Amino acid sequence: YNRASHRQMLVPTWISRASATQRAGRTGRVRPGNVYRLYSRNTFQSYMQPFDEGELVRTPLDSTILSLREMLNEAVTPILLDCLEPPDVSNIERSFESLHASNFISDPSDEGQITSLGSLVVALGIDLTLGALVGLGI
Repeated sequence: YNRASHRQMLVPTWISRASATQRAGRTGRVRPGNVYRLYSRNTFQSYMQPFDEGELVRTPLDSTILSLREMLNEAVTPILLDCLEPPDVSNIERSFESLHASNFISDPSDEGQITSLGSLVVALGIDLTLGALVGLGI
């Protein structure tokens, strides 16, 4: 997730140490096996983070906020801030602004109501941009 552009990006990154250890633990469960790591011990200790970041920190919150608003019909900011790895408040505000600019909610804050286009996109369960295209084409 690129905070500056508010977009998801696929970038090459190292897996976390926890993921590497879990993958190594799968070796030998069904039949005898060995683990061959294609990186050095120094890379494992220096470049790999101990754990992966949470999903709410790694992705734009637009879809999550819209789905929560549709399900709960109440303010979602307190719910997001109560998570184990809460997203940054600026990311939440930026997502509200993006949802408002796309005409999915009526106001760029927790007080905004979901529009008919926003309800349609949530019901379709697809990417927001694609859902808006479908909704505007109907």
